[in-house]
Amino acid sequence: MKLWIRFFALSLLLASMALPSIVKAEFRLTPSLLVGEEYNDNIYLDAEDEESDFITTINPSLNFFWSTKVVDLNLDWGLRFRYYLKNSEENEDSLDQSQRARLDARFKLMRDVLFLHVSDTYERVTIDESEKGAIGNDLVNLTDSNTLRVNPYLQLEPWRTVTTRLDYIYENIWYDDPEGIDSERHVARLTVSKEISARITGRITGSHTLYRPKSRDERYFDDFDDAQKYDRNDATVGLTYRVTDRLTLDGHYGKAWIEYKDVDDPVLDPGGDRDPRNGDVLDGSLRDFGDQELDLWGINARYQLTEEVSFGGGYNVTTSHTVSEGMIETEGADAFLQYARRNRIALRAHATTSDYLTQERKDDSWGIAVDGDIPWTNRMGFDYQLAYTDYDNEDAIEGDEQYKRYGLRLGFYRDMKLGRFRTGYTYNENVSDDDDNDYTNNIVYVEMRFTF
Repeated sequence: MKLWIRFFALSLLLASMALPSIVKAEFRLTPSLLVGEEYNDNIYLDAEDEESDFITTINPSLNFFWSTKVVDLNLDWGLRFRYYLKNSEENEDSLDQSQRARLDARFKLMRDVLFLHVSDTYERVTIDESEKGAIGNDLVNLTDSNTLRVNPYLQLEPWRTVTTRLDYIYENIWYDDPEGIDSERHVARLTVSKEISARITGRITGSHTLYRPKSRDERYFDDFDDAQKYDRNDATVGLTYRVTDRLTLDGHYGKAWIEYKDVDDPVLDPGGDRDPRNGDVLDGSLRDFGDQELDLWGINARYQLTEEVSFGGGYNVTTSHTVSEGMIETEGADAFLQYARRNRIALRAHATTSDYLTQERKDDSWGIAVDGDIPWTNRMGFDYQLAYTDYDNEDAIEGDEQYKRYGLRLGFYRDMKLGRFRTGYTYNENVSDDDDNDYTNNIVYVEMRFTF
């Protein structure tokens, strides 16, 4: 069944289950239409022989919200058609190519005890964070992805200050690009929280995870997918301390025990003469890995200075899955500052090290990003986005690379009776120690979003 059909079918099913409480329902239906035109002088982010084009975007969308005693349902669904004047082979004019959707539903199956959370997201995601990328670019290093997540959970309060929650999570991830590792994940998790005082809450969490990748015949090396399969056990203790009404501290420490199931399969030999990207199969192992025991921890703080101003940050060691390269352990610090009143501003900074657990690869990066808007009058103003990132990548297969990436977007908007008009300019630049990866990118755009 096509994914867009599944979205509608699932939405109708969820809506029908809410019918018994329709009398007390809150319902909103908001259709909109975006029509835009842009000129992009380097659609493939090439160092030389840049390919420019005029791109037309037509984006009808629908926001559906329904809240009853039984279910809270929110669906954002749209079709984003893209037409290239000179490179028509890049057109996105089919339902499969153009769909974007986000479904989130929470069922209250038994009052205050039994719940079901279902989400399904179809979106375009970055394949490799360290590869080419740019603000406003819709072609390079991107792929369509669908993530289905089903989470029934039971929540009990055996004592007044103690809460227990038992979760089962099923997750199914699909990528359109052959390099993406499609997967299924099953998680059983138990969390016990204890209110130690009016301001301090402690928690203990234990979980068991089954991660099962799906090999893709189109991948240049299928056994790499199989080597990712693992069973995992986690145990974590945490503490949340509300120091004042404005300041909150949160810390946790845990262990993860990972048992790989197919580590004897050949992966890749970085010392070989053959190139896996040309279809060569190499013997040996890219990294001598087996069962792993990881320390995972974090400390975070948030301070709400006023209703409009908040800031905070933290240091965390955690794990996650990349689109195409397996699991990574990430260690790093981040900080943020948010101001939301008439002039909105959001400032974020990070310094991160990502260690690939099944490969001889490590990525170091640090950067800063800021975005916001400056109202000129009640109906018009300017918005902006600035980003800078410094990368240092060590990769036994692709080779090492260092580069700096800059991004700038400036726009003007005006609110009108039927919606919002926007026009603006975007500039991107990548400066690498490999000249073949240097590029610049200029985009000029104009668009109108109609809201009905």
